Amino acid sequence: MSAMLQVIRPFRLADAARPYQIVLDGEATREIRNNSSAEMPIAAGTHTLRVRVGGLLRGRPGRGSQEVTFQVGDGETAQFSCHPPAFWESWLAWIASLLGDPDKFIRLEQAPVP
Repeated sequence: MSAMLQVIRPFRLADAARPYQIVLDGEATREIRNNSSAEMPIAAGTHTLRVRVGGLLRGRPGRGSQEVTFQVGDGETAQFSCHPPAFWESWLAWIASLLGDPDKFIRLEQAPVP
């Protein structure tokens, strides 16, 4: 049984130069750049997904999204969109991610199933 995972990263000025890592079931699978998408075959069933970007300073953890649990059936495609906060929110989100939870910087949302 197989399914597909599609992650879309629309163009955003904030964080545009840095690639994001797609982490599926706890393992980094591939990178996604600004204004692009990535598709990969996955097994049907329940999975976890998050997206992260490395830290700018050595020894400092990177920022990312919260982990999302999703289910996908055989022959289906699970589609997600990821992006940093809006440009005017990015400084506040960056500071909050440094002081508190680094997993709230990138927004990861599942597209509704048609």
